[in-house]
Amino acid sequence: HNFKNIRSVTNTSLFSVSSKRVISFSAIGEFFKDDISQLQRGENAFESGNVHKMLFDAEVSPALLRGEVAASMKKKMYAVEISYDLDDGIVCAKCSCPRGLAVCHHMAALCIHAHHNISVTDKTCLWSKRKPAETEQVTKISDIYKPKYSGFKAAQRSATESEIVTLIQSIGDATPVGFTWWLLPEPSVDLMLLPDIKAIIFSNEYTTAPNKEDYFLQKCCVSESIIKKVAEMTIGQSNNANWLMARKYILTSSKFGAVLSACQKKKYPKSLFKGLLEGYDLSGVRAVQWGRENEQSAIEKFQEITGLHVEPAGFCLYK
Repeated sequence: HNFKNIRSVTNTSLFSVSSKRVISFSAIGEFFKDDISQLQRGENAFESGNVHKMLFDAEVSPALLRGEVAASMKKKMYAVEISYDLDDGIVCAKCSCPRGLAVCHHMAALCIHAHHNISVTDKTCLWSKRKPAETEQVTKISDIYKPKYSGFKAAQRSATESEIVTLIQSIGDATPVGFTWWLLPEPSVDLMLLPDIKAIIFSNEYTTAPNKEDYFLQKCCVSESIIKKVAEMTIGQSNNANWLMARKYILTSSKFGAVLSACQKKKYPKSLFKGLLEGYDLSGVRAVQWGRENEQSAIEKFQEITGLHVEPAGFCLYK
């Protein structure tokens, strides 16, 4: 073939030349001649394997080259689309990156990748970079922290059950974190004697009651014996799982503002009921943070100054 007359050769005869690449380096260089830096960055992206997907369609005119190129510094993919004329080279290109309406290195990376992977004998083709199989390996703590000496024991004897409980309680008091509740014992089943607010609201009796407010107050009433029992079972406050269970569905001062605001606006969003039903997180309140960190020392100081004894109390309900 006489490549001097390549521009006069038809598309059909051109695709019969099996040794010629479709996307030529001269066409790539011509398109990026005013942005050589983007072409150089595109070479680096190609060599780094940033081209993850490519689709070439030679059945349309001009031919369409599409692909996905990874961003340089973060896990993000940009969609690149290039129109390529077999005679005139790259007609237009666009990319979903911030520079996509101008010239970017993602376009250059896709062009270079197409140059090496598409020949004139190719029809419509699809190429995808295979993702390496990701397998999660679980490592045991005992494998990470292996003892220096076999059979070594830091203590002369194993800790008793009561000593372990005391240690867990001291850790919870000193360093309260979001997962501290994992260390707490299971709540007592005796707390089932408290009325289930959610069950009352969604019961058929409440729905059909002529006066829902009176019915609700009647079902929520608790006796003096229950009030005393709950107070005894919830001593220790946040360090006692029973205390956390007793607080659930209880309207305390921390929720007064949200409820009063909803009543004034006469709007009751789902988020309000969700907050009431699921409890509340007061860890961000500075007064609560200070109390958790300094409660014991404050009690000791109070007893020292006043000579009075502070008796631990639990959750006090109103009948």
